[in-house]
Amino acid sequence: MSSTIAGPVGPLEILYRPGEGERAPHLPPAALLCHPHPAHGGTMHNKVVYRLARGLLQSGIAVLRFNFRGVGLSAGAWSGGAGEREDIRAALDHLAGLHPGAPLVMAGFSFGAWNGLAVGAEDPRVVRFVAAGLPVGTYPPERMEARGRPLLCVHGALDTFGTPAQLAAFAEGWDGPHEVVVVEGADHFFEPHLARVTQIVADHLARP
Repeated sequence: MSSTIAGPVGPLEILYRPGEGERAPHLPPAALLCHPHPAHGGTMHNKVVYRLARGLLQSGIAVLRFNFRGVGLSAGAWSGGAGEREDIRAALDHLAGLHPGAPLVMAGFSFGAWNGLAVGAEDPRVVRFVAAGLPVGTYPPERMEARGRPLLCVHGALDTFGTPAQLAAFAEGWDGPHEVVVVEGADHFFEPHLARVTQIVADHLARP
């Protein structure tokens, strides 16, 4: 069942789940998971977001999902991106309060992945990143300081918001360990191979 927290323009709807099973010592205890574009039907219940959450939860990592402003029970309206980054910061602060002093994971799909990376890159509490469907062909280049923190990118070979080649170029510019997994035959929403997203994330996190 969802609840709300205080956000920059009013309540933010959240959904928090504890991790399942044993968590490996090298993994942070919790992750923030950001959903796709709010103006195009994106919510925290998106299918890809759910599959990402399953991969994290099965690895023993607690997951906090939230709805951006104007989505579901979250107050406000689409702001063009800047306000949504404030929402990410508010949700990250809440998650950090649930796990005081602990390192955190930043994860997301599409719009949520891009903006989650940008916000997380500025926050030392975030120690690793998981990005699915990163829209590298849609947004202008943006400097993101990895400072040695690892990144997993999961991408559909037929993604129309960024080609595998564009993603590879982005990942090569990431100043830290990075893994890029391209799912052959999958589109931006990983159809018809959606179930693979969970396994890719779980397999990646299982490795030290």
